Amino acid sequence: GAGGLSISADLSRAGHRVTLFEAARFKENLEPIRKQGGVLLIEGDAQGEVVPLAGVTADPGRAVRGAEVVIIVVPCFGHEWFAKTFVPRLNRDQIVVFIGEGGGALVFHSVRKKLGKGKGIIVGETNTLPYSARITGPGAANIRVKKRGGVIAAALPASENTNLLSAVHALYPNIRPATNVLETVLVNFNAIDHVATVLAHAGHLESRTTNMLLWGEGATTSVARCIDTVDNEILAIRGALGFKDRTPYRHWLFEQGFLAKNQRPRLEPVSVRPGGLENPVRDRGRALFPRPDLFHRPGGRGGCPPDRRADRDGVRDERCRLSREGEDTRETGRPREGAEGASGGRRLAEGRT
Repeated sequence: GAGGLSISADLSRAGHRVTLFEAARFKENLEPIRKQGGVLLIEGDAQGEVVPLAGVTADPGRAVRGAEVVIIVVPCFGHEWFAKTFVPRLNRDQIVVFIGEGGGALVFHSVRKKLGKGKGIIVGETNTLPYSARITGPGAANIRVKKRGGVIAAALPASENTNLLSAVHALYPNIRPATNVLETVLVNFNAIDHVATVLAHAGHLESRTTNMLLWGEGATTSVARCIDTVDNEILAIRGALGFKDRTPYRHWLFEQGFLAKNQRPRLEPVSVRPGGLENPVRDRGRALFPRPDLFHRPGGRGGCPPDRRADRDGVRDERCRLSREGEDTRETGRPREGAEGASGGRRLAEGRT
């Protein structure tokens, strides 16, 4: 995928020896890379270059042999397959990092317990990719944004955080430590912004015959409020787990580099061609993009605007309803109903079970 191609090419270009692995049933994806002599890497609007790799293989044993760090870059549904494939082939003291989505370390931990193998392997994960990237063709990826921050990492158990971060910082100095893997799971930007946007546009997406970029067309005022409501719930869970970092979603946009700190993008209806914008970061002036002040406003209970009537689109501000029903959990850190099981998960993440 875009993450695997971008990571392999970017790290190889930085001087690391990189072997790119693909599952045997998808090995045809490796042929364009072999034929062109590497990954065609494009950054923004710059001309692309073919970045050679140390190896390209569908043999998992060869892929991990001698590697100091094994990076797994797949969606959550692929975590178990990769864990089962690699655990028997890894050696003690190798480091495994799931990059892109949290949860991989928990799956890896479960697999190695079932197999009775993998002792001494340090495993961890990040909450997101260090890039905003997209596949542009066979064996080609476009890194649209190199994130300047917003990427956190933790080991399982958390007592291995120092060892994990030492290895990760050699590759990505901007990654900072998370408390444990529960935090990397919760600070999942796709879960915060993609889900709310897709659900709000479900009817449009089901009836449309062309592509749609969520941030190119979908970030309306009401959608931004839905995202804020989801973030409010996640902040409450983070508080219940005792995490000190309570950074809200809107601040992560700045930290990753999607918005400049002094920027206040306007949110105005515009005409966007079918399929959305090719580069919403570059073209944000012509798109629907979330204005920072659309999100939670500090100083109020849940940040509700003075006017609590339906918004201009005729959609009621759900965030205000939630805030009126109870205290602002963002400020108190008290869990909503159902968060009492946090202690058990925290013990697992910290290595106490």
